[in-house]
Amino acid sequence: MTNRAFELQAEVLARDLSLRLSGDPLAAIFQYCEKRVAGFLAKYGQIKSLDELLALVANHLGSTFEFVQSGGELAALKASYLADGERAFVNIDTELDDETFGITLRLDHPRFGMRYVSVIDCRGPKSQARYFTQWHELAHLLVLTDQQRISWRRTHAGKKDAEERIVDAIAGRFAFHRALVEPFVREGVSFEIVRSVKAKLCPNSSWQAATLGVVNACPRPCFLLRAKRAPKKRATSADDTTLALRAIQVSRNDAARRAGLQIYPNMRVPARSVITRVHDESINGAQATEDLSWWETSTGEVLESCRVQTHARQTYDGVEAILTAL
Repeated sequence: MTNRAFELQAEVLARDLSLRLSGDPLAAIFQYCEKRVAGFLAKYGQIKSLDELLALVANHLGSTFEFVQSGGELAALKASYLADGERAFVNIDTELDDETFGITLRLDHPRFGMRYVSVIDCRGPKSQARYFTQWHELAHLLVLTDQQRISWRRTHAGKKDAEERIVDAIAGRFAFHRALVEPFVREGVSFEIVRSVKAKLCPNSSWQAATLGVVNACPRPCFLLRAKRAPKKRATSADDTTLALRAIQVSRNDAARRAGLQIYPNMRVPARSVITRVHDESINGAQATEDLSWWETSTGEVLESCRVQTHARQTYDGVEAILTAL
């Protein structure tokens, strides 16, 4: 999946939503969704938790959730909806395969005014993604066009195409909505802050969703990365295959994007970084004040200078780190 495919799909979706494309189409889509949710909130008033926000958005979108934790529960759910004449449930047991976490279906006979139902698969390890899967399904409904409503069916699968990635991005913004999270992260982000936000606002979320959501809500430039030993992406010789500690996955928030700051995936972690120390010394965690100029590309170029507070913690296969601009 290339970034260009992602950008093209964002343009298509923005046009389908009749949005003006004077700038970044993804930003226009985000703004469209934010405006819709702001309208829901204006009718309801103040909310105190992310779970409350989830319920509010689902209600306004005319959607409800069904959760299945075993094959027996799925069979019973299928039988119940088929008995009510909901033909969309005919193949639900095969459609919820190993890579599919949720399916949203339009009901032929709305229940209690709800036109849609999202079946969330909570069997086995899928249960860890329950909260984010709910938001993913609602994100599809937030950007559902009138044309799509005529013949619409949506699945959330593990294998992501460009549209699914866009919907993931939308879901990530609301799963840890900035209005609720920002008061906790105005001075920066640490793993302790992530734990606190998760416990206070959304204990049902996974650690991965919470960490990414809190980083995205930070008003300062902030990065979340996962590092482990790996070779260069494009080895040109036998020497290039030597393993080194690299930033395998990198996410930056809106503030970092606006500031033009970037850490590129697969960059080698600086030897003097606390990330390297946590990895090499197998310590649980540590923090330090560092600079992005310590990071160097394979061609010898260094990143733009920016002082950051780096928090690193050991994981089962490497190191997880949060870097916040000072």
